[in-house]
Amino acid sequence: MISNPWIIGGNALLGFLAGYLYKRFGAEKAVLAAFAIQIPYLIITDVYLVHMPVAAVIGILGTLLATNIISVLIASRLSPLISKSI
Repeated sequence: MISNPWIIGGNALLGFLAGYLYKRFGAEKAVLAAFAIQIPYLIITDVYLVHMPVAAVIGILGTLLATNIISVLIASRLSPLISKSI
């Protein structure tokens, strides 16, 4: 059971925005822009609706930024190889 039901909305927002911005900016910039747009959603839901400490939310934002950057770098390097093999 998820203790924060707003996580699903945040993930959906990030995924939709990254996909929507992909053609305009490319993978890396699209993910960073989507994350920047997602930050206010995360702050509002985590701090004001779930009542998490601000320090914890800042730590979560840092972790999400790092994992988003690592994921997009790996995915952008692997996707040409995968699409050629299909």
